[in-house]
Amino acid sequence: MKKNYLQKFRNAGALLLLAMLNLTAFAQDRRVTGKVTDGSNTAVPGVTVLVKGTQVGANTDGTGNFSINLPANSDILVFSFVGFKSQEIAVGNRSVIDVRMEEDVNALEEVIVTGYTSEKKKDIIGSVSVVDTKSTLQQPSSNLGNMLQGRA
Repeated sequence: MKKNYLQKFRNAGALLLLAMLNLTAFAQDRRVTGKVTDGSNTAVPGVTVLVKGTQVGANTDGTGNFSINLPANSDILVFSFVGFKSQEIAVGNRSVIDVRMEEDVNALEEVIVTGYTSEKKKDIIGSVSVVDTKSTLQQPSSNLGNMLQGRA
């Protein structure tokens, strides 16, 4: 009698384990692919594609294509790139999403790159000079400091 009870308990436990494993199969990620272009239908490489509200993301490759695994409870992708307006696109049940980025010319500001950082022109305190690279490279020297001496 005890053996039958133990056998039934094992069978019920195994059945419960299989049922739980079956539920996790429904909660798997799905793959979403697509291509990002600009207004002139040119591929845009380096666009950041993020799943809204998560840290899951991807970047477009050199031909503007992307591929991302969308978590089960996520439905919105955010596309962003410097010089373009960010876009939020609902995925729905689609597995291929092609996006056309709109230019945002108002967002671009003049940026100055210094030796250790880049800053906006309006935030620079002090003088800034521009050195012509062609004339600098004509001066033979193994030291960059010597090449820039007297030119800035």
